[in-house]
Formats: sequence, C-alpha cells, structure tokens
Amino acid sequence: MEEIIWITVLLSAGIAVGVLTVRFLARSREEDAFYDMLRIEDGHLIAFYHGLCGTAEESYAFDEIRVVRFFCRSTKGNLTFMGEMQIVKKDGQKSRRYVYDGSSYLKKMVWRTSRPLLLRTTEQIAEELALHGIRSEVDPLMYRQ
Repeated sequence: MEEIIWITVLLSAGIAVGVLTVRFLARSREEDAFYDMLRIEDGHLIAFYHGLCGTAEESYAFDEIRVVRFFCRSTKGNLTFMGEMQIVKKDGQKSRRYVYDGSSYLKKMVWRTSRPLLLRTTEQIAEELALHGIRSEVDPLMYRQ
C-alpha cells in the first residue's frame, strides 16, 4: 500500500513539473511571437511548428522555394476552421503542413476561427510572402461559402 502512495506522489510531482516547464517555455517568448507561424529574415523563410514540447523552427532559403500552398480544413463539424501552409521546394520536395488559425491574424487566443477570419489570415500571410517574391497558391475551397 505504501508503495502505491509513493508511486502516486512521484507521478503527480512529475506531471506538475512537466506542466510548469511547458508554461515557462510558453511565457518565455514575446507575447505576440507565440501566435506567429513564420518569420522572414536574412533571405530565409523560417516556419514554426508549435507542439506540446515547445516550438520547432525550420528554415528555407528564398531561392529554394518554388511555391507556398495554403489549404483549409474544417474541424468540429464546420464550426471552426484551420489553415495549413505547405512549402514546395524547387526540387519538388514538400515540407510538413504548418497549421494556423485566426490567432495568427489577431495576435491573441481565438477559440473559434470562422471561414472569413481564416481567409483574412491567409491573405495577410500570402501578401507578406509576395513582398519578398515568394509565390503563393491558395486552395479554391477556401473561398467556398
């Protein structure tokens, strides 16, 4: 019986340490930077992948990018929408799909992203890429009502 209590205490302590670590890592970045999905600097497109263990970065040089594709995905029975961005290199290699929602546009937590908000977010990202000469393709299904 005593062993079960010790295991429970240690397991609870481990979970608490994990939660506090994730919260510390999330708050250690600038508040607006938490909602960014990409950054452009020094001729590179840096895409962020937000996961449970923090944020991972992947960097792509402008001259190796052929096109950036945007897709729409509905979740929760068409109540909220998510966007997906995929980078296609000139050699045909495709990146993972980076997921984003209205939080990238509004720079605050959004619980429900409507289709028009997702479209505004996608257009803002595509305009930012166009300023740097990167071609974008938006899935026509994003415009469907």
